[in-house]
Amino acid sequence: MTMISRVACGAMALAIAWLPRNVDAQISSAGGSGLLTSFATTSPAAGPVVSGPVTLNGGLPLARAQVTGSTDTMLAADCGGLVEYSNASSVAVTGLSASSAGSGFETTLVNLGAGAVTITSGGGNFSSTGTTTLVIAPGSTAAIESDGSNWNVASRSFPKPTRAGDVLYWSGTSWAALAGNNSGTNYLSENSSGAASWAAGTGGGASPGGSAGAIQYNTGSGFGGSPVVASGDIVTGGGSSGPQDSGTSITSDTTASLASLKIHSGYVSGNWYPPLPGIGVAGNVIASGTVYCGPMTVGIEGVTIKALGAYQSTLSATSDNFSVAIYTSSSGKPYALIDYATMAELATTGIISATVHNTTDALKGGDYWICSTQDNSTGAFASYSSGTNIPSWFTGSSSLSKATLGTNSMTGYSCTSASTCGSGFTTWSAGAFGWTSTFSGATWAEVNSGSYIPFSGIQAN
Repeated sequence: MTMISRVACGAMALAIAWLPRNVDAQISSAGGSGLLTSFATTSPAAGPVVSGPVTLNGGLPLARAQVTGSTDTMLAADCGGLVEYSNASSVAVTGLSASSAGSGFETTLVNLGAGAVTITSGGGNFSSTGTTTLVIAPGSTAAIESDGSNWNVASRSFPKPTRAGDVLYWSGTSWAALAGNNSGTNYLSENSSGAASWAAGTGGGASPGGSAGAIQYNTGSGFGGSPVVASGDIVTGGGSSGPQDSGTSITSDTTASLASLKIHSGYVSGNWYPPLPGIGVAGNVIASGTVYCGPMTVGIEGVTIKALGAYQSTLSATSDNFSVAIYTSSSGKPYALIDYATMAELATTGIISATVHNTTDALKGGDYWICSTQDNSTGAFASYSSGTNIPSWFTGSSSLSKATLGTNSMTGYSCTSASTCGSGFTTWSAGAFGWTSTFSGATWAEVNSGSYIPFSGIQAN
């Protein structure tokens, strides 16, 4: 047997019906007051036969039709039932008096609408507010029960989502709704009080900066890409310019400090520095239009230069010109142009120099090439002594003797035309030399007899 029971509200009696398990109960009448007053029964062909209606003494309360208007009055028949509100705006409800409703009167109120439902008690305060007013937010539910004097409230308040992506969160005192982000790509954030909001991503962007392989850093307004770091190179800080490739690698001793890698005691502003340690001699006259390149090393701390120069050891005409350029190093050869300076030669011996074309150049620690040429065949400049093999330590040589012996050792490379210097090579014109942007495809000749590679210097900014 199955027992169906329901405790009626107030003075309604307890209705209990005992039915066989195979008997179906069907509601046949709810009455005009929103009460279930009777239900019919049916039985299968086999088994016990139950027939006739079951009448409930006093009836059981049911949910009344949804309230769609902007006002409502609570009914005594709402006791034990469910009242749903679905107005598009706010709803004002006139409640019952707790004393007249009587102890034990309870009902459940559900706000399915978009506006608040405000119940004003006809007598007695609501326990959740301590006043005669109770507000039910959209999407929330409140169960109220009279104790004969006041109203006890058990509520579950959830804001009603209104669009895709809405987020519900606990504000610390109640549930709150944050409208979904439907514009662009934003990120959910919280302030120190836990209030949620949408925020645009900071210090980043949809696309990384720089080229493939570049290290990313925050520029203050988006992504920045540092120069691509060569395999094994040390990365150093570049201030607001982001991380930089030092050009110096550390592969065998991961515990070595940067200080132990320094090959220079530090550059002093205004001082001149040779490209490498070595012995400078008077030098031989260099051929007009021929490019002579010697190795240069900058300490790991780097240096910003402002001028290039050389010592002219053999006289020429004041209308003659000399030009010096700095190139990066690739596979032990000059490659990409960094900057250059062109200066007038002297009719007497002495120093010639000029500010670099870019005004200043920041050189990271590493290896470079300093290249020189002139538009005449009379000037000569202080050069590496053919008796030193310091440059050959940097350049190497196809000949063991030229790499290791002091006499006629390898001091650098030269090229003479587009056929050997590469397609970007140009000649002197109107006192200016068109340095090629890269020596791609150049065929270099070793310079290892006589002192031809100018011992050009750099000036620290």
